[in-house]
Amino acid sequence: MTTLAEDLVLLLVDPASGRPAVGSPTLDRGLAGALLLDLALRERLAVEGGGRRLRLSVVNPSPTGEPVVDVALVELGRAPLRARRAVDQLAGRIRGPVFERLEQRGLLVPRRARRWGVLPATVWDVVGERERERLRAGVERVLLHDQPPDVRLTCLVSLLHSVRAEHRVVDGPVRRIRARAAAIAGDELLGTAGRGSVAAIRGAVLLNHPYTTGADAQSRPPSFS
Repeated sequence: MTTLAEDLVLLLVDPASGRPAVGSPTLDRGLAGALLLDLALRERLAVEGGGRRLRLSVVNPSPTGEPVVDVALVELGRAPLRARRAVDQLAGRIRGPVFERLEQRGLLVPRRARRWGVLPATVWDVVGERERERLRAGVERVLLHDQPPDVRLTCLVSLLHSVRAEHRVVDGPVRRIRARAAAIAGDELLGTAGRGSVAAIRGAVLLNHPYTTGADAQSRPPSFS
C-alpha cells in the first residue's frame, strides 16, 4: 500500500505537464503533514497537552519497513515537538524520498524537460494511471457524491483541502467541492486515539502560513531537479 504522502503526489502531479498543481513550498508542507498523518495512523505518535501547548512525540522509533515513513521517523527524533514545528522540520527534506519511492513503485517516471523553454528541469510522467484514477475516483465520490469517507480518505481530503488543491483534483462546482472538503477536514472520524494528533497535524500544514496565499496556489509550480 502506498503512503498518504505518495497518494498526495499522485493526485497533485498533472499528467499533462508532469508538474505538481501547487508550488514547491506548499507541496513540501503538504508532504510533511501527510507523513505525520501516516505516523499517527500507525500509532507511532503520542499527543501531550492541548491547545497551544499540544506536542507530538515519536513513541516507537523502530523502522516501519516503509522507507519514506522511516525517513520521517529519523528526522523527527524523540523530543516532543509542536505540530507546526514538526511540519517545519520535515518540509523540504522528504520530497526527494517520496518521488523516488513512487519511481521505485513504477508509478512515476522522471523526464528531462525545459522550464519556460529555457531552464533544465525534471518533470514526471504518470505511468500509474490506474492507481491515480482509483485515488481520484475515491476523492470524487466523497466530494461530489457525498459518500462517507473512510479514515484514509478523510486524511487525504483533509490534506488536499490544507494545500487548497481539492478543486484541482476533482472537476465540478468549486464552491461545493471546497465546502465539502472543509466539512470533512473538520469532522472527527478518526477515533479518540488519533483525533488529537490528526487535528493538530491538519491545522499545522498550511493554515495561516505565509506561503499559503492565492498567488502561491495559482503560480506555476517549480519543477524538480
